[in-house]
Amino acid sequence: MLLSRRAGLMGKPPPQEITERAATAVEGEPPAHETAVALAAASHFAFGAGAGAVYGIVGAPRRLAFRIPWSVGYALAIWFVSYAGWAPALRLMPPPTEDDPGRQTTMVLAHVVYGSALAALAGGATSRSARSALT
Repeated sequence: MLLSRRAGLMGKPPPQEITERAATAVEGEPPAHETAVALAAASHFAFGAGAGAVYGIVGAPRRLAFRIPWSVGYALAIWFVSYAGWAPALRLMPPPTEDDPGRQTTMVLAHVVYGSALAALAGGATSRSARSALT
């Protein structure tokens, strides 16, 4: 996301835009920039951690060849439900078809990275669980 923003492909990051719009709806005015950035980082981290926890509960295939597409698909489903679902419905973001194409491309790629990280972390957790079960 940072590289995309520096390259001019993306304006304001979606977590910050969503946070600012939500805070403005609640408070009647936008938060200070520093506050918005801090709230966006915290809420985005919490959302990602929550989605990762759900992923852990749902489970993923043990074999890497299946786990990677499953995990990336899971992450892309989060993108779709968020950016084409609840965020536009709550008027916190424009739908993907009306948003800046560079930002949407960046966000899809960011979710692919997130899914790949989930697959890698799930593999590590699975390997550790299997090793501890054998000892």
